[in-house]
Amino acid sequence: MELTVDEIQNIRETLEQVWDNDQKYRSSFNSEELLKKYGKDSKEVKAILCECAKLDEINLEIITNIINKYGWLGEKTIGFKANMALFLVIQHSNLEIQLKYLPIIEQAVKDGNLRLKDYAIFKDRIEVEQNNCQIYGSQLEWNDEKGEYQLLPIIDPEEVDERRKAVGLEPMGEALARYGLDWEEIKHKNSV
Repeated sequence: MELTVDEIQNIRETLEQVWDNDQKYRSSFNSEELLKKYGKDSKEVKAILCECAKLDEINLEIITNIINKYGWLGEKTIGFKANMALFLVIQHSNLEIQLKYLPIIEQAVKDGNLRLKDYAIFKDRIEVEQNNCQIYGSQLEWNDEKGEYQLLPIIDPEEVDERRKAVGLEPMGEALARYGLDWEEIKHKNSV
């Protein structure tokens, strides 16, 4: 289906608004300061999650309508932010939706319409949701007792940096340092 310039512009603007809505509450929810102050199960964090879930539902309807009608349009057609909106909304959805759109996302990667590193993070999220070890080490969760993030289990941690490099992700040490975590210490604990 050939889209007009106006149709592309309308889709781009819609998806850029979806991206803004997707990120609106996530930035505050992912704040370590907020989690330390209230805890992940607090009414304050739950209120943010509730608002986030409402927007997620609206965003999901918008992007699924676009994907179902036009397919995955890609950055070259709709721009980086709009393309990421398609991806992020699916990534932030439940496992059923993630699995439904996994083949479309895999095809988008093959077609050059989605970065391999974004797919790697998405794949890790699916593995974690299925109670499996992650592949690329991109998923962490907040631990209220320790007051810090913790890395979720990884398949073959000794080789994870090679896998990360192959998909364009930074080394584990650099990624975890942003969360105040020491990769060498975590690796050592997991190998003992």
